[in-house]
Amino acid sequence: MTPLTPLTAPRGGEPAVCPHCWMVNPGPFRLCARCGASMETFLQESGGLRRTAPLQSPMPVAAGRLSRVQRAVVGLFVALLALGYLLHLLPSTRPTVAPHRAAPTQGR
Repeated sequence: MTPLTPLTAPRGGEPAVCPHCWMVNPGPFRLCARCGASMETFLQESGGLRRTAPLQSPMPVAAGRLSRVQRAVVGLFVALLALGYLLHLLPSTRPTVAPHRAAPTQGR
């Protein structure tokens, strides 16, 4: 009887991360197993067809700080939002009034 051996993953080299969808692919494959893009090109260079859309934007996004005016507008918006929520939590001070009933009309 042959001895049982534990199952192992196939050996093929270091895992590679797809630059398009960030999938970790085992071994030195040329195409990504998830999106089908070439593992040898950068995101901006891959104009070919892929099975899935990339997870990162192909256009660079400049992350900058808000200007003083923008920070003031955002701060005012957050303050008004918080004030509206606090006013919503306060108990109503209006007296409750019974609904007005119309007087019954006499036989005409």
